[in-house]
Amino acid sequence: MEPASFAVLVVMFFLTLAIIWYRLRVERWKHEERMAMIEKGVSPLLPPSRAHRYSLWGQLFLLVGLALLVVVLGYGFGSAHYLPEADKFARMQEYQKEKVPPETLQRIRRELDETRIYDIDPSAAWFALLPCTIGIGYLLMARMERRRE
Repeated sequence: MEPASFAVLVVMFFLTLAIIWYRLRVERWKHEERMAMIEKGVSPLLPPSRAHRYSLWGQLFLLVGLALLVVVLGYGFGSAHYLPEADKFARMQEYQKEKVPPETLQRIRRELDETRIYDIDPSAAWFALLPCTIGIGYLLMARMERRRE
């Protein structure tokens, strides 16, 4: 792993931890405020339903995941090209130096003719399913919140 990409991962990790810590701190402040209101005899306001927020986040993640899926698959299959002739020739020369039988050479040549190279491997589309599943999870949470109300 390159040092720059490792540094980006470390920064993202600590940024995520800082965001989580801040959100927990805000929740603690809200809780302390509600407890102080109860001690004074004031009726605290109930927190608003989170169903709408869950629904928005679910739609956002689902659409981002589907967009990534379309882009990765579209670019992956659209950018496919065949192996250049010079590379095929170089590989065939290596096999001929190794004294490979002629029928095996013919089979290898056919495979090289059919070999496609992708700028983005279409199997990378599996990573686009991650935001899709997060979005579905948020949508399910929103539905459960609405049923509870």
